[in-house]
Amino acid sequence: MKETKAQILLDSNIGKDRITCFIVTYPYIVHPEVLRHRSNSFCSASLRAIPLSRIISQFFGFIPKLWRKHQPGMQPLEGDVFTEKEKEIYLEAYHYLAKKSKDVALSMHKDGEGVAKEQVNRFIAPYLYITHLMQGTERSFEHFFNLRCDTTAQYEVRELAIIMRDLYYSSKAVEREVHLPYAQEYYDNREYNLLECMKISSARSARVSYYNHEGLIPKASEDFNLANNLYENKHLSPFEFPVISFEFLKNNLNIPKYCLQDLIEKESLVHPDEHYGVEVWKNFSGNLNNWRLVQFRKLLEQGITLL
Repeated sequence: MKETKAQILLDSNIGKDRITCFIVTYPYIVHPEVLRHRSNSFCSASLRAIPLSRIISQFFGFIPKLWRKHQPGMQPLEGDVFTEKEKEIYLEAYHYLAKKSKDVALSMHKDGEGVAKEQVNRFIAPYLYITHLMQGTERSFEHFFNLRCDTTAQYEVRELAIIMRDLYYSSKAVEREVHLPYAQEYYDNREYNLLECMKISSARSARVSYYNHEGLIPKASEDFNLANNLYENKHLSPFEFPVISFEFLKNNLNIPKYCLQDLIEKESLVHPDEHYGVEVWKNFSGNLNNWRLVQFRKLLEQGITLL
C-alpha cells in the first residue's frame, strides 16, 4: 500500500552531536517544501532516470485523504466541510485526471520508442509518492518539526513531519565515531576499511536502498564502481551521508598535517569555545552547519584522499 511513512535508517551521537538519517515516503506534491530545509541532506532517485513502467508500479497512486475548502490566504479550511456527494464528485474528477495523465504518458512514451521518460514521467508527478533519504542534525530536525508539524503547514507535509517527530523523540542515538548509513555494520565488524565503507554508504544512499535495481544486495565492488562514477560525474549529494567527527579526522586519518594547519590558520576568527578556526567549519561541515562534524563530500571537495 502506498502511503506516507518514515523509518530511521541510522541514529548516531558523534561526540556531542546527534545526526540522524531517515528514509521517508510521501506525496511528490510536497517534495519542494521538504527540500526547502537546506541544512538537511537529501538523496532520491531521479524522476528522469526511472523507467515509466516502474514509476507507475511503485510510486503511482497518491490520493488526497481529505479535500480542503478554499478561503483567502494560504491556509484552507480543513475538516468535514463538504457533503458526501461533493466529495464523490471531487474524487471522481481526481481519478479521471490521474488516469488521463497516465494514459497520455504511456501513449507518448510507446514503451521506450517515443518521447523520453524524463519528459513523460513529469506528466504523472502530481499522482506519485517519492521515497528518499533525509539526514540532519538535532538542530535542523527541531526546526523542521517546529515548522512542519504546525497546523498552518500543508496537510501532506504535516503528516510526514508528525510521523518523523514521533520516531525521532522515541529513538535513542548510538554513540559512534563515524556515521555510515547502509554501511555501519561493515565498519563496526571491520569487514572493510573506512574509505571502503564510505564508498558503500554513498553508493547505497544514491540508490536509496541496500539493494541494486535487480532487488539484490550488490557486491562491494559494484558499490565502489558506482561511488567512483558518481564522483567522476560530479554527482556529490550521496557523499554527504557518511559523516565523521573533526577530532576523528584530525587524530586518526592519514592526512598531511599542512592541509589541516593551513585551513586552521587561514581564519583569525576562532570559535568562541574551541581552538579551531571558523575556516575549518566552512570547509568540512557543509550544510550541517556544525564545525565538529565532517562530511565525506567535503573531504573529497578538499582533495583529501583517505588511504
